[in-house]
Amino acid sequence: MDVYRISQNYDEYKFFVYNEDNNNSQQALEFKGQLLVSNYQKLDFKIFIDPKKKQDKRRIDFDASCYYTGILLINEKNIDTLINKLNSGIEVLDVDTELPEKFYLINLLTKIDCINKDNKSNSEIMSMIRENNILFKKDNILNSIVFRDDKLTSSYFCTNEFVNFMNDNDIKGLRFEKVGIAV
Repeated sequence: MDVYRISQNYDEYKFFVYNEDNNNSQQALEFKGQLLVSNYQKLDFKIFIDPKKKQDKRRIDFDASCYYTGILLINEKNIDTLINKLNSGIEVLDVDTELPEKFYLINLLTKIDCINKDNKSNSEIMSMIRENNILFKKDNILNSIVFRDDKLTSSYFCTNEFVNFMNDNDIKGLRFEKVGIAV
């Protein structure tokens, strides 16, 4: 079974970045799959503008944005579809953006021991990650289509089922990079 990391499709779509004027953006770097609603301070995002490009021909009609791995935003049009698919595995949090369309932060709560770290040194594990040659524990991810590793919590991983779900529902803006296999 192939496993993918969810990231931004930078080539085709514009994307959100933290609004630097909002001091709450640092809290997002501390999200590790815990429930956030009780301490959450609304995050503020803006469309990234590359100062080196006079004309940016990337599209702004994205449905999802994932500027920083593990920070997944999805628009209001598709939020119910995602909630219905993932049920209690996610927490949906309100965010501010500069677009008229409403977006939500998807905090993935599913953390599992999914990367095969058994009998591997830290340097071997980091090499697998850098080379996108990660061995995942198939038995541990069988019931999860999108998940975080219990130690490498900053990345959102998914299976073909999640990729197909996003494609079948025409949810645009993300890239699914194959990073390994589950055996």
